[in-house]
Amino acid sequence: MESGEHPRLVFSKADLPALRAKAETPVGRAIVARLEALLEREPAAIDVGFHAAGRGLLWLLREDGREAAAAAELVEKTVTDQLLHPQMTKRRREGKPVALWDSQYKAIIKTDPAVGVALAYDLCHDAWDEAFRRRIAGALAAKARELIRGGGIGWNDSPYSNWHANTRSGAGLCALAVLNDDGAEAAQAGVEAALRGVRDYFRTQAGDRGWTQEGFAYYRYPLTHHLLPFIQACRHAIGPDALPAAPCDWYALFYAQLLLPAPAFGYVPIVNGAGIWENNHYRSGDFAMGLGTVPAKSRPALLWLYDKWFGPAGDKTFDVLLPHHAIFALKDYPAEVEPADPGAVLAKVWADQKKGLYVFRNRWADGDDFVACFDMNLKPSSATHKPVCTGGFKIVGLGGRWAASGPSVKHRNGQNVVVSSDMHEKGPGERTFFQGRSDGSGVVGVSLRRVHGTGRGADRSFAVDYSGESGAPGLFAVTDRLAGRDIVWTMHAMEPTTVAGNTFTIEAGNGAAMRGTFICPADVRLAVHPDTVVMKTPERAMDQTHKSWRIEARRAQPKKGLSAMEFFVVMTVQRGAPPTVKVTGEGMKADVRVGRQSVRFDGTKLAVGPRERPERAEPVEQEEAR
Repeated sequence: MESGEHPRLVFSKADLPALRAKAETPVGRAIVARLEALLEREPAAIDVGFHAAGRGLLWLLREDGREAAAAAELVEKTVTDQLLHPQMTKRRREGKPVALWDSQYKAIIKTDPAVGVALAYDLCHDAWDEAFRRRIAGALAAKARELIRGGGIGWNDSPYSNWHANTRSGAGLCALAVLNDDGAEAAQAGVEAALRGVRDYFRTQAGDRGWTQEGFAYYRYPLTHHLLPFIQACRHAIGPDALPAAPCDWYALFYAQLLLPAPAFGYVPIVNGAGIWENNHYRSGDFAMGLGTVPAKSRPALLWLYDKWFGPAGDKTFDVLLPHHAIFALKDYPAEVEPADPGAVLAKVWADQKKGLYVFRNRWADGDDFVACFDMNLKPSSATHKPVCTGGFKIVGLGGRWAASGPSVKHRNGQNVVVSSDMHEKGPGERTFFQGRSDGSGVVGVSLRRVHGTGRGADRSFAVDYSGESGAPGLFAVTDRLAGRDIVWTMHAMEPTTVAGNTFTIEAGNGAAMRGTFICPADVRLAVHPDTVVMKTPERAMDQTHKSWRIEARRAQPKKGLSAMEFFVVMTVQRGAPPTVKVTGEGMKADVRVGRQSVRFDGTKLAVGPRERPERAEPVEQEEAR
């Protein structure tokens, strides 16, 4: 990369004619109009750099020097801290305003103005005078060193942490923007340190499909601040192999696997995290910045959801919530490419084998799609947010939220799991079985001995069947074996729930319902408790409050002290009458017939289908990411 060679991070000078032509298409005009509308707003201190980057894009598209001058003015405000950032206290109240460029404030917040300045510098390089360029290049090189060094309020130096992903990718963008330019000292060292740091994060925290056990919120935060832009910049400025394909190629595709097209921004059926799609400063632009990280052949699959939420068939914002998102949206949104059924690209079963997250989907069509998610919480990392979701599951389908979020996802009694008074709620799982089928069905098994006591046997198996053989479009089953004190099986629904005998019924307002039947224990006592779920976000305006219902299952006459328990539950989701459940035998050895489908526990895991059907687990040697 030559000194003064700009732009370089997202596209090159040779790309400008095509980019300008694209800006004159209907899609391009919509993206530019969205950018202009955002730039009319007065920027907060944390967003000034992003506004400068947006002005930089307009300069390159129109060659209007006023845009480059406006970008320079915003950059000057940023690097001289002319605007201050309102701190948020633990009670989410504004505290004393702080500087973001030259201060000891949180590094993960300080990366935002730095990345905005880096993008603006790259886009406006040829329009700014030499002295100003040199000064900003020096400031960016120094900022890269500062972010690599770390420190300041709340600093977490663990490579497992989202702080690490955020500061290393932010530092990398700053260093790449000025690499080999006049005034930028030690930028090469900054690039190399950033690459090492991001690769360390991939190695330690990210799964082979990108999942992080810090939860859905901290999956999205480092992606949008600033892994996705850094992945694109590295591949463009350094080369396609600068960062590994796994997890980079999979990050944005996960959204197409997990999320439903309707209602847009609806409930997110993720186990580890609140079921809310945030669209604010802290989490936004995933699609705009992520599309270019997905292999070209896979982009129509992501476009299927992108278009329905943000594109011409959606709210027409193209996922541009902050001005710099427009740079990526304009470059990458393929107006000439038709969205494609993700099933042509993605398997209906998504397996992050390294971290133990499994998603079972029946199709990609509409808001009636089924998505079931199961989290084994394998090998959680230290020095990060530790999940309490081992063995938890979520189920949505036919427009209903059947197994959903409880009152607090930070506590195990807010998950769909078995709880006991002497459990280790943050204990990890150990995979015992995984099998996925082409129709999205599958079975998983996980040892919970490190949750319910290493000296006791404990396991859970979860099965999904979309074959329709049960007479319902969705059949689900779960078994548990454990020992503990005060054992309670729990599941949370976001639809009205009632119990009768050994069954529970969850009814959505659209006529769909889930019927659950406890095969064992024979003396089960069910109860349902109304709850309220408050899903909090960094911007309080996006907080959501939902009604929920907590199902609890106990023995009718629970034993005092340490005791062993077994649960076997079968659930179907359908419109109309549920299929008949016939049970032959007792307890965990029962053979359960649901419609034409057979469900049983074979002593180690659930089995669905005829006994003669071979059950093939994935070989153990394929567990780790490659």
